Amino acid sequence: MVRGLFLSYLGHPGVPRSSPVSTVALIEDEAGIADFVQRGLTRAGLEVRTARDGDAGLKLALSDEVDLVVLDLMLPRRKRSGRGFRSSC
Repeated sequence: MVRGLFLSYLGHPGVPRSSPVSTVALIEDEAGIADFVQRGLTRAGLEVRTARDGDAGLKLALSDEVDLVVLDLMLPRRKRSGRGFRSSC
């Protein structure tokens, strides 16, 4: 499903090729999925920064370093607080 959404976004005629988004935060714990999505975003000309757990992902998402966040909604609980990622935002 991610592949279909990603490809439809990139190929959509309403999305300008010179998008203001240049740096993407990819928060995904599964290495295979993270690698696949990162390669696609990089090929589209975007800089990708990744985080593999909730704590690092929250820090990255709240930083001024990224323009867009791609988040795994089923990300395991954050380590320090014991709460899910969504309950922290």
